[in-house]
Amino acid sequence: MDLPKPLEGLFVTEIRVFEEEKQMPYVTSAERLGREAGLEEGLRQGLQKGRQEGLMAGIELGLKLKFGADGLKLLPEIRQIADFELLRKVHQSIETATSPEVLRKVWSPA
Repeated sequence: MDLPKPLEGLFVTEIRVFEEEKQMPYVTSAERLGREAGLEEGLRQGLQKGRQEGLMAGIELGLKLKFGADGLKLLPEIRQIADFELLRKVHQSIETATSPEVLRKVWSPA
């Protein structure tokens, strides 16, 4: 709802006085909904990033254990992969791959 300019200024002043007296900030419904949406989005992004980092750690360990230094040479290429499902496929394929070159075909079939 839009208030006329003189009333809008009065309203803002009264809200500030109220906040100071009650030591409680006034939060509009829109602000509250915006904060909640921002929090949900932040949590979703944090969870996704955490899953991706965990998967990359698993890939790195798998490459090191299975192929040693030759396997670790694949990491720069693998870190360029943004698709979570493709990273999962790379992780799963380490177990059956017979060489780093065979594993590379999972994300670079050519």
